[in-house]
Amino acid sequence: MVVLVLPAAGCRSDAERADRAREEIFAAAKSLPGVENLQVTTKAVKGGIAVDADVVLRPAEGRTAADAKALRAVLTRPEGVHGVSLTLLVRRGTTEHDGRWYDGTAGLPAFDGQVGLWGHVIDTGKYQRVVAMRQSTTRFLVTAMRWDDAGSRPAASAAYRDMVAAGTAAGLRTEDLDLTVRPTERFELGSNGTAALSDPFLAASERLAAFGVVRSLSASSGPAAPHLRIRVYPVSPLTEAQRAAMRETLSAARLLGPDLQAVEGSGAGRPL
Repeated sequence: MVVLVLPAAGCRSDAERADRAREEIFAAAKSLPGVENLQVTTKAVKGGIAVDADVVLRPAEGRTAADAKALRAVLTRPEGVHGVSLTLLVRRGTTEHDGRWYDGTAGLPAFDGQVGLWGHVIDTGKYQRVVAMRQSTTRFLVTAMRWDDAGSRPAASAAYRDMVAAGTAAGLRTEDLDLTVRPTERFELGSNGTAALSDPFLAASERLAAFGVVRSLSASSGPAAPHLRIRVYPVSPLTEAQRAAMRETLSAARLLGPDLQAVEGSGAGRPL
């Protein structure tokens, strides 16, 4: 009689459990829609298994968030998975969009809301590139960019409002988001960990960006005072008359005051 003794499943080494998790992920990923390329590494860490995935995804129209969530479910499914670091490249036609979730955040409930916002902005089809990144345990960055002709690009204010609304619909607080829209190389608009930008600030920023002497303009908010910031990059140094016209635009919107920093040029700049 031959007696075959096998090690109990619970006696597998940490490395074996990590390898088994990787095999399980690859087997399940074969049936996922839209996955063009999948690279996964697993390793044993304190508390379980860490998964690091680099994925190229080509979702069906309107399916970016849903397909990304299905992928996340596969990555977190194996027993013992403690955290997931996920890098996603989404391809839609000729556009490519980047999403990055680090250090276990892809396994947290917040992932659904974040990828919902990112996927919505991608699926609008308005942007050549949408970048999303989990920056910390409390902050999430989305940057939408389109460098295109004026006839097809969205207005910066409208694009920003759409992102705020999408974030709210996804269950995300605007204060927990860094939102930036860049419809052209000339204009960047965003809020960084604050409440949504006010309509007067959005309108005044649009008016300033439309000044013929402005080569580019950045308008944003931040958690540190002064909370509102506008930086103007003129084609040539502004004349006093041009500066006065810009100040009048800000004054009409009731924005002039200690909570606004408005400067010309880079670095310390010159106050408007």
